[in-house]
Amino acid sequence: MKHVNQCSQHHLSLGHEISLLHAKRTGLEN
Repeated sequence: MKHVNQCSQHHLSLGHEISLLHAKRTGLEN
């Protein structure tokens, strides 16, 4: 269970970074 929790946390942080990058890209395009 601990391993699964770590994986989910890593996936969440990864998604957060991607959303930040996406926000930067859209900000540059506008």
